[in-house]
Amino acid sequence: MLRELLLLEYKQFVRSTSFGKSLAANLFLGFLAIVLLAYVLLLGAFLSPIIRELSGEQDVLAVLQANLILFFLMEFLYRYFFQQLPVLEVERYLLLPLAKKRLVHFLLLRSYVSPLTLIPILLFAPFAFTQLAPEYGFGSAFSWFGAIFLSSMLLHTFMLFYKQQFGDSLPGILVVFFLLLLTAGGTYLGYFQLGSLFAPVFAWALQAPWPFLALLAGCLAAYRFVHRYYLAHMYVDLLEQEEKQAVSSNLPLLNRFGLAGEMANVEWQLIRRHKKSRTYLIMSAFFSALWAYHLPKSSLSI
Repeated sequence: MLRELLLLEYKQFVRSTSFGKSLAANLFLGFLAIVLLAYVLLLGAFLSPIIRELSGEQDVLAVLQANLILFFLMEFLYRYFFQQLPVLEVERYLLLPLAKKRLVHFLLLRSYVSPLTLIPILLFAPFAFTQLAPEYGFGSAFSWFGAIFLSSMLLHTFMLFYKQQFGDSLPGILVVFFLLLLTAGGTYLGYFQLGSLFAPVFAWALQAPWPFLALLAGCLAAYRFVHRYYLAHMYVDLLEQEEKQAVSSNLPLLNRFGLAGEMANVEWQLIRRHKKSRTYLIMSAFFSALWAYHLPKSSLSI
């Protein structure tokens, strides 16, 4: 069955009317992905001196473990905006004589084959096996790196469920920016350090394999849950029903301003329903938050 599915993917690609254009675009995007991943690998190779230069601390491992929460927060953000859902391509398979369980397994496992999966490997594997392995041993370094990689895979599996539930809706976006402001703002202003809650887990992974095994069990349990969820919702009728559902996106506050308010509501609906304008709106808010994060503390005080 795996051979048949891969053959269908190949036929869909080569028999497309825009095969030449798609091939050129994919080659260009692949080149960009290779360049960006090369920069990530270079950053991972020099991670230790970079952390020592930025923090001024000699204990690089402690600083890195205390700030891993910021990496996972950024991973949550870029997976939310760039990670594709396998359910988007499932309709063309449902009418074929294929077992739905295996079909869901194929679509879910294919989502793990992505350049996003390589980022934690390229960033933390050089540090683990060049800095930690000589001091703590290869097994401890592998356990530490495995805990980070499995945390990334657990986040990937959670995102498969989260984006299917909320997508690009306003509640989903608000949760993303709430996490950003809560973690980055609280750390910057010194109210709390969320990284200190997770740092002992990765420190323990250097001493014992239990965090690695616990995260592995968590990944398997999360994958089983997401597999059951997609299997229960993978029917043509349900997919068509979800597409036909119309969600009102009016802002009641604007209705108080008469014709101008109605025109503003129409403009707001156009922004929300168009992917490019919605993405620009989200990214502008994201970069505004980053700009506010880098402002001096004195400028934030009244």
